[in-house]
Amino acid sequence: MPAAMSDRRAFAAFLTPPGGGGIHVIGLAGADAASIAAQVFPGGIPREGSASVRWAFDPSGRIDQVLLASICVKECGPLFEICAHGGPAASAA
Repeated sequence: MPAAMSDRRAFAAFLTPPGGGGIHVIGLAGADAASIAAQVFPGGIPREGSASVRWAFDPSGRIDQVLLASICVKECGPLFEICAHGGPAASAA
């Protein structure tokens, strides 16, 4: 892991370019990524190497139904990909 990334507890980034596409893929990684994912996806996070459909929540309620993939947890640290509905309105949420 690059030194600049090792100091971060967690970070998220769009993995797809902005625009009017059908989906946005968001990466979530870092030491606190699993606890953040557990808060956003209270139905649980999938086991490493698998994916499942989950509802994403924020403090105001349900946000979107997404595909949540648990890419790596043990060997490389928590790493998740979140495939959510795309487009300008969805990315603003």
